[in-house]
Amino acid sequence: MERAITPHPVEFTGSGGEYFRVWIVNVLLGIVTVSLYTPWARRRTAQYFYGHTLVVGSPLEFVAEQRRMVFGFMAFAALYVAYKLARQTGQDLAAALLFFGFAALAPYLWASAMRFRLGATRWRGIRLAFTASWKEVYIASWPVFAIAAIWTAVFFIAAALAPDMPLGVAEEPGSVPKLPSLGGSALALGLLAVVLTLLCVIRLEYNYRRLFIARARIGGQTGHWKPRYRDFVRVWLADRKSVV
Repeated sequence: MERAITPHPVEFTGSGGEYFRVWIVNVLLGIVTVSLYTPWARRRTAQYFYGHTLVVGSPLEFVAEQRRMVFGFMAFAALYVAYKLARQTGQDLAAALLFFGFAALAPYLWASAMRFRLGATRWRGIRLAFTASWKEVYIASWPVFAIAAIWTAVFFIAAALAPDMPLGVAEEPGSVPKLPSLGGSALALGLLAVVLTLLCVIRLEYNYRRLFIARARIGGQTGHWKPRYRDFVRVWLADRKSVV
């Protein structure tokens, strides 16, 4: 017999005026420091939202170590700069390796971020935790690899359909190479790839949210995820329509 779940109210007590003061300081310092202030800005923002979120009348706490946030930001920035330099200097092999490396590491980075976020969260002195195994994380991340496979296939099929497609070298300096006209099959292929990618993105978000809730723990209590995929898709699409 399934145990009854007792609901507890969650209340946010912040205001737009209070958050604006936090936000404008973060923006100004980010501009002055050329984005180097980003990890401090994220910590201040998290502390504001956590401190104004009450669960059963008690606020959450964000107690992450600043040095860990700075190290994570610098490591990501270094990898991004290395990728941009490889692209701009024509080192296509290095750029490709970095790109696929990012794709392979994406599930690891997401899970590490969730472990860090929940590990840095307290409620009434109780530490939260994200307990998913790496196997569960990578199984839930299958849409990431599906997207990579879809666009890899599109690249090779497009190359086969248009073998004369230029590789970015203009016939004359300063001129733009002309792309071959796209036929109906190429347009259909592109449209199919976009649709499949969108479905994979929705599925990935569903998988990650379900895993996050199901493997989140506070004390000895774990989360419960009830929404089915088709219900999640309807909510996801309705939410995007409201934004548009």
